[in-house]
Amino acid sequence: MRRTLRRVRSIAVAVLLTAPALNGLGFATSGHGAAAQAATVSPSAPGAPLELRTEQFSTRIRVTWAPPLSDGGSAIMGYEVVAIAPSGATAGTCTTDGSDIAAATGCFVTGLTDYTDYTVVVRAVNQAGATTSEPVTETPMTEYSTADQPAQNLLIFGDRRGGVIRLHSAAVGLLNLSVSRGRWTIAGLPGGSEGTLSVSVSDGAQLRLERIQSASTYLVLQNATLIARNSTIAGDTRPLRIVDNPGTPSTMTLVDSTVTSARTDGISVLGGVSPQITLIRSTVRSGVTTGPVLALSAQTRSSAAAALTTAAGGSSTATTCSNRTAVNTVDAGFNLADGSCSYTAPTSREKVGDTGLLPASIPLSSAGRPAQTARPGAGSPAIDAVAPGTTAVIGGRTYLLCPPSSNPSAITDQDGGPRLRGSGCDIGSLEQAPSLRLGTLPGPQRGTDYSHQVSIDDPSTAALGPIGLRLTSGSLPPGLTISGSTVAGTPTAVGTYRFTLAAYDELNATVPDSGHRVGARSYELTVVAPPSAPADLAATGEDSAITATWSAPADSGTSPVTGYRASAIGPDGGVAGTCATTALNCTLTGLTNATTYRVSVVATNIVGDGPPSSIVEATPGTAPQVTADPSDATVMDERATTFAVGVADNPASSATTWEQSTDGGRSWLPQKVGTAAGTTLTVIGAASRNNTLLRAVVTNPYGTATSVPARLTTVRLLRAPSAAATRDDGAVTLTWNTPTNAAATAPITGYTVDRVLASGLTTRICDTPADVRTCRVDGLTNGTRYTFRITGHNRGGEGRSATVNATPLLLARIVDQPDDVRTSAGRRITLTARISAADPQPSFRWQYSRDRGRSWANVTGSGATTPSLSFTALSARSGWQYRLRVNQPTAAPLLSRVAVVTLAP
Repeated sequence: MRRTLRRVRSIAVAVLLTAPALNGLGFATSGHGAAAQAATVSPSAPGAPLELRTEQFSTRIRVTWAPPLSDGGSAIMGYEVVAIAPSGATAGTCTTDGSDIAAATGCFVTGLTDYTDYTVVVRAVNQAGATTSEPVTETPMTEYSTADQPAQNLLIFGDRRGGVIRLHSAAVGLLNLSVSRGRWTIAGLPGGSEGTLSVSVSDGAQLRLERIQSASTYLVLQNATLIARNSTIAGDTRPLRIVDNPGTPSTMTLVDSTVTSARTDGISVLGGVSPQITLIRSTVRSGVTTGPVLALSAQTRSSAAAALTTAAGGSSTATTCSNRTAVNTVDAGFNLADGSCSYTAPTSREKVGDTGLLPASIPLSSAGRPAQTARPGAGSPAIDAVAPGTTAVIGGRTYLLCPPSSNPSAITDQDGGPRLRGSGCDIGSLEQAPSLRLGTLPGPQRGTDYSHQVSIDDPSTAALGPIGLRLTSGSLPPGLTISGSTVAGTPTAVGTYRFTLAAYDELNATVPDSGHRVGARSYELTVVAPPSAPADLAATGEDSAITATWSAPADSGTSPVTGYRASAIGPDGGVAGTCATTALNCTLTGLTNATTYRVSVVATNIVGDGPPSSIVEATPGTAPQVTADPSDATVMDERATTFAVGVADNPASSATTWEQSTDGGRSWLPQKVGTAAGTTLTVIGAASRNNTLLRAVVTNPYGTATSVPARLTTVRLLRAPSAAATRDDGAVTLTWNTPTNAAATAPITGYTVDRVLASGLTTRICDTPADVRTCRVDGLTNGTRYTFRITGHNRGGEGRSATVNATPLLLARIVDQPDDVRTSAGRRITLTARISAADPQPSFRWQYSRDRGRSWANVTGSGATTPSLSFTALSARSGWQYRLRVNQPTAAPLLSRVAVVTLAP
């Protein structure tokens, strides 16, 4: 019996294999095959988080991801998202955790700066460590809502740095956007329908479409960038155009998106510059059967071609339309023979990938014996006039083209047609398929994700890849299923399970009795289980350590518990300390005081570690220490004094209370003599509080410290002294007496004299010993009133103060001098000098000289003792001189200028 085989796409998943002997038909020669041994795996860090995706908001980024393929043998405890600024510093984080931590795959990073590019990574954390995802770049930007604009029309000109346009409802009638600078994002609602979308992007601007579902699109790129994710861009005529001018070409990337035109090509490239178009799991469709899906202008074809590339499952293959070459000959419908990139003849215009499809332009030859038989897949174009026995080289391998027996001159493109049994292509044209050897399967654990591909060893030179598997006998462990050549799922029950797997050609897998089975193996898998999670975890902080206690797990798994391991996870997500024990408690040491750790514990048996317990937080720290005791204090009645205590603790979490004792320290009660404010206590002196002891008690979660007591001594309040002031020129002299109750209180230690300023503040003038009771204050302004405060002191502090007002002397000044007078005999004249105000008041005396100032005599009569002197001029007194003498009680007299009285002849 002969077999027909078909090459299928391989899945790259590594597994550990051991294989029994097979006979020539691919069956085990005896027994059920080698039993798969259960593997005991030491926990390691989990795999990296997958499918990292971001969404922009103002000052924040939403990050989602998929769990790692492997948890490293220890359940994932949480995820940490880190946004890294251009400087390399961490700009923001967010974390997820909880009992179902593997499902918590999304959070917001907040507190970011708009229009800053951040590098975003996600770390998956388990007991053994952490692994970081591949980085992505995202930029938070200002948000604009269509709720802020007319409901049917949002028109934004490109005069901003960019932003996120967030659609506020599930249906928007008309959305206009014209941008020529900045980076813009249009974000639709899940399940929304955006109606008409009219967008122009030019001059280096960037536009992102997120979840846009537009049935009527007119989108033009001109030397700009477009990124569309999870979007549908549809239109009647050329919904997506690239019209580049010379310069930087446009770049277009479609991810999980579709471009559809009802009447023309889906993507039109009309400029003379070569743009870059990338499809990732995306599709370009046209509703007509002729004309291009991707249309290039004649100018583009003659100069530089547009590059169409795919990645990660995109539904187009790489092709370059210039120089009549194809990067990949399996092109699923692009006609590359004339360099036009036109799509030829198929009924369905959708690009459906490169799996088994044969385009019209593949190179054909009749040389060489075919290595395999192939047939066209659904949607392939017809190949005209192919003679029986014709071969084609596809991807470096030779295939035999097999027309149906009813029409040897053509190959059908319908999947329901004849199955390659036509003239010249009978299945007997190939030799019997070689036997294949199936690899082993490792032992699974209950409740742990399991995914292992069964490798298939092909001893022939054809290098046949993995093919489909079927369960032919026995039963898989509950929770496991077969998909292709992979056994995957989450086992739900422990025990030993025996079954047989057989490998089939996938084209004939539905008819296992047709002789197409090419290999088989029997398996024995034992599902084991570690213990369940310990319960009742509690953690207490100590000095540089945390002590954890817990209860035994409710389920010990498939073997007894052999021990426990507690872990402390630091703020950076790394393991800061562990301890292992067979008891229900242990102490994690070497930790940093004042740092909060997340603590969990796992139970272990011969299978391995069970899931971690719930997480509790604890902070190591030290008991408080009194670094400075309060001091004894003596205070007068009615006066205040303050006691203070110095405290050190780490973390700074202590609370201070004050206690008092009135029996010499034999008993202590909460203080009632003052006002406490943390580490200070303010007390007002009173006779009833004399000889009270006071102490501070400092407490934090790690212990208590008590200060040495301080004694409060009170004395009677010192009365104010009686005081007086003596005035002087620019000075005053203050004197006072001893307070009248000085003998009844503590001895006086001295006096202070303070000047009271207009603002109410005081400045110290004198500080005298107890036996000195006088103070001279110089440098004052004459005539200005001053206020002074005199206070007595003893060991209890300040007594009451005496207040004295004093004004230094105000001396007289001659403001206006008397003038000379020339007159005639018999006339009445007046000599006047103007004197300033003075305190005390001066006296006045006019004087005259008959001998030109050699001698002076006092004027008598009316006006002689006033600043103004009036008299009748006499001829005999012509040439006499006059002056005013100002006599001051506390200063030298003042003399005015000499005034001369002259009589005319």
